[in-house]
Order: sequence, then C-alpha cells, then structure tokens
Amino acid sequence: MKFNPQLYSQFPLDDGSIIMRQSVRELFVLNTTGSQLWQQLLEGQTAEQIASQWASDYGIQYSQVLQDIQTTLHTWQQQGLRDGIPVPNEPVPAPATSPHRVAVPPCGYRQDYRLGVFDITLYCNRKEIAETVHKPMAAFAVNPVPAPVACFNLFEAEQGYWLCKDDKILWQGTVIDTVINGLFYELLQVGVSEIDWLVALHAGAVSKDGTVIALSGIGGTGKSTLTAALLSRGFSYWGDDIILIEQDSLCAVPLPTPMTIKEGSWALLDGYYPNLRGLPTYQRLGRPTRYLPPPQSVSSSKIPLAYLVFPRVSATEPAQLRPISQLEALQRLLAANSSLPQTLTPSTVNQLTRWLRTVPAFELVYHQLETGMDIIERELL
Repeated sequence: MKFNPQLYSQFPLDDGSIIMRQSVRELFVLNTTGSQLWQQLLEGQTAEQIASQWASDYGIQYSQVLQDIQTTLHTWQQQGLRDGIPVPNEPVPAPATSPHRVAVPPCGYRQDYRLGVFDITLYCNRKEIAETVHKPMAAFAVNPVPAPVACFNLFEAEQGYWLCKDDKILWQGTVIDTVINGLFYELLQVGVSEIDWLVALHAGAVSKDGTVIALSGIGGTGKSTLTAALLSRGFSYWGDDIILIEQDSLCAVPLPTPMTIKEGSWALLDGYYPNLRGLPTYQRLGRPTRYLPPPQSVSSSKIPLAYLVFPRVSATEPAQLRPISQLEALQRLLAANSSLPQTLTPSTVNQLTRWLRTVPAFELVYHQLETGMDIIERELL
C-alpha cells in the first residue's frame, strides 16, 4: 500500500523526523529507522523490497526485518499516520449554548494580582473568603490596576460557593475547595488565552542570573517538588504547571500561580518550607493538596528558555545530568501532555523545530533533592 505524499508534511529533526498529516491536530515523531522507512515508502518501495535491502545491508534475517516493518506499518495505520484506514474524525463540537449566568452579590473585597505578565482582579463577598484566597496568592499581589486582563468574582451564596467571570458561572461547589481549585485552574487559562503560543509546556520553571530552566514531566515525576526546592536557593519562580513558549519570539512566558504540593511531597519540602505543615489542606482531584505561596522573587518578563530538563527520581541509578536529543525532548514533551496549538501548519511546526534546536535538553536522574539541586546549579549555571 502506497502513501500519498500530498497528505503529509515532513520536518527533519536530529536524525529523525516530525510528520504532520494535514487536517489532523497531532504530530508524529519518528526516530532514525522510522524516518528511513517513511522516506523509502514515499519513494514507492514496498515493505518486501525495503526488508530485502535492509537484511542485506545490516546482516539481519529477512523474515525478522519484514515482520518488524509490518508491525510498524500496522502501528502507523492505527495512529492514522498511514493510508489504508480512515483517520478517526475529531468529535463534532456541541451546538453553542448561552452560558449559565448568576446574579453576583456585591463583592466589596478587591485584590489585584500580577501573574508574570498578566494582571487580574479578584472580588470576594466575604472578608474570610478573600483572606483564604490571598494567603497562597500574596506573592503576586499588586495595587489596583486600571486594565486587568480578567476579573473574577468568588462568593458564597445559599447554594454554596461560586466562581464567576463576567457573570458567567465557571465553578460551583458546596465546599470552598472546589472554587479555589477552580480559580487556580482558571488563572492558568488566562495566560493560555492571552498569548499566541507555540507550545504550552507541562512544566515548572525557575531562573537565576538570567538563565531560565524548565522542568518537565508527567505527574508524579517530582517537577513541582524540585521547582519548589530550587526556590529556596534563590531561584526566581516562573510557574509549576504550564510554561508558554511564545510564537515568533520563541520566548518563555512566566505563568506563576501558587505551587501545588501533593501530600507525598510535604515531608520532602518540610525542611525548606517550615510553614508548609500549617497550610490548609484542600482536596484536589481526590488527593490532599496544599497550595504553597512562592517566595517574593517572581518573574515578570519574557526571555528565551536556556535549558529543558526532564527530572526523574531513582534510588538505583547514579545521579547524573544526561544530554538527550531534540527528537527525544519532543517525544518526552508530548508524553508529558504538553499542548500544541489548535491549528497546526507547516509554519508552526517549522517554528517548533527551530525552537527545539535552540534549547539544550537533559534528563536529570537523582534521588535526594539536594543532589538534584546541586547538579542543576553546578552544570547549568
């Protein structure tokens, strides 16, 4: 079965390739062998012809090579990367409906906050609620600003607690945990909606002496814990969940919100933040969580990312900072649920590959927080 080259755009990266299929909001990352197979298929060669050539070139048994190629082609078909089966249609959006609205009571308690390069205003109808929200947000507080990018109302009514924006209901719950968790989520969405971004890294980030380091990984890899620990050594805080890379400028955009520290990290950070044990505990996605106010040093400027680090805790391996390829960095970012724009174009993917080539990437293996921090300061500053 042959490919139709017009359906695809191919972008070289290291010794591999990124493949973009038209009208599909997904990138496919191919390693060296996958890229070679892809190219020969585009040239019109069959699986059998390729297997025969590779068996001769590399001294491998023909039947084994052919089986491996056929397995790869089947995987590509299942992913929608290869002709032969239809690509699953994206879900059809539900018809637009009028957003639910609620009568917002007078909210006389106002506080403005600066989240990196964004200003927001929060109104509460009770002093106790305003103080509860302000404790983890104190590092971001500023005097009233004339033109915030977003205004939120967080209030208590007979039915429970409500979070609204422009009178539209965003979150509602019988306990305050629901709306506070919702508020911190919505603050991140402000940045995502205000910036024309190339990629939204699922990462924490810190900076020191002008060097910005992003720490990316799936949940549970310790990125938030390591981010919080580094702040105790004088690093500036950029965020612990989403870091945006701006299109065109390719600068990192800080998006700081209170640090989300899950129960498993409380003991690890106790020595760095003695106040952590006294902070309120919230239920977030069914897990006990505390929101840690960052130190006062919070970044409010856009500058290029210097390093991309993927931390991994291991008690059985030597601590090390291992360079990884641009291709592996992209694979790890996508596996960590970093996001790409809704519309992918060849220009967007070209920018993405250009950005990846400018940012050295590493895997950081460590067991003790102090060791991980020592390696970062010694090797990257």
